[in-house]
Amino acid sequence: MKTIAALAALLAVAAPARAEVRWFKTIEEGTAAAKELNKPLLVDFWADWCAACNVMEKEVYPTDEFASASSAF
Repeated sequence: MKTIAALAALLAVAAPARAEVRWFKTIEEGTAAAKELNKPLLVDFWADWCAACNVMEKEVYPTDEFASASSAF
């Protein structure tokens, strides 16, 4: 069973036509990458029992709209 986890998101552009979101598994990795790129950090707190978390993971995070909106992170 998963516990509440903090994931840091940082946008990484894989190709000019399509942006992808890069998720880090630790806050330390995400913070280091954000500092290196001089970008703010988006922290996602998640739990497997959280209905809203599951909706975000399945219906929001995989979309092009989310990748575009998070390009500053």
